[in-house]
Amino acid sequence: MTFPDRIKLCSRLGMIGLSLSLFCFLPDIASAQTPADQTETPPGIESPFLWIIESEKPQYLLGTIHVPDKRVLSLHPAIDRVMSEADELYVELNPEDQLSQLKALILPDGQSTSDVLEPEVLARIDTQLSSINANWSHEVLPSFHVWAWPLILPSFMAQQRDPSSPVMDAKLVQLAQERKLAIKSLENPKTQLKEFGALSKEEQNLFLEQTLDDLESQAEKGESSLDQLIDIYLKGDGQELKRLFMEEFETEESNSALNKKVMDAILFKRNELMAKVIADAIEENPKTIHIFAAGTAHFVVGPSVVDLLRKSGLKVSRVTP
Repeated sequence: MTFPDRIKLCSRLGMIGLSLSLFCFLPDIASAQTPADQTETPPGIESPFLWIIESEKPQYLLGTIHVPDKRVLSLHPAIDRVMSEADELYVELNPEDQLSQLKALILPDGQSTSDVLEPEVLARIDTQLSSINANWSHEVLPSFHVWAWPLILPSFMAQQRDPSSPVMDAKLVQLAQERKLAIKSLENPKTQLKEFGALSKEEQNLFLEQTLDDLESQAEKGESSLDQLIDIYLKGDGQELKRLFMEEFETEESNSALNKKVMDAILFKRNELMAKVIADAIEENPKTIHIFAAGTAHFVVGPSVVDLLRKSGLKVSRVTP
């Protein structure tokens, strides 16, 4: 497995590991896109990534995918059932915290994207942006950190699949608001992305360049790395999802230091923090029915949140529809 392939996995992992709220705060840009064909709603989720934690009241973990896809948004009846039972919904970041996430992605005042990236890299970014919308370029977007672009570009590409629809996490928030559920954050917006900022300048540039390599390769071949991921998600195949991300990752030795840092930033460090928030919420409010929703990778790629909760003594089991 080559390093570009590895970064492709990290880009995919962002779709089930890190929810970015860019379109909540860029409506003028999002609305400029062309709506997808909505003539037919295909079959939805076959088996949800849903777990139950035994407590005084049932507690639930729900794996999501950060892609606007009508098959995903047609929620499985088991998900709708637990949403109707719940008192509180935890998502990676609740709406009140999402602006802080956006601010964390942006360079300090006085710095621009052109100050931190070479012209040829900027041109490659602009090519990707213009493929989504002819009016897009780095100049019309906020001045993002170098490390942010490898996360942002795949998110924009995913949104392009159906720009008229929300991602699954946003759909859950909408339902929670309609049902008057309390909505809380699993993560602190000030620390959620700090591991990316800890990458060296060289590592950040390599992460970006390899992500651009992959996106350009996909465009040339007319492929989307998300298709396989969405199919696995709809089937609810946790083993295949874990294999997709970890099997070759663990056997590849080249660039292992950077790969470990990226995986820690997207997944493993955050798993530890999420598991603590979940355990504390259950301990403090055992009579409250919680749904803890996050990208599915947090629950299946180990040491996962499920692994860590079981290690702490909680009994966690997958819900079989």
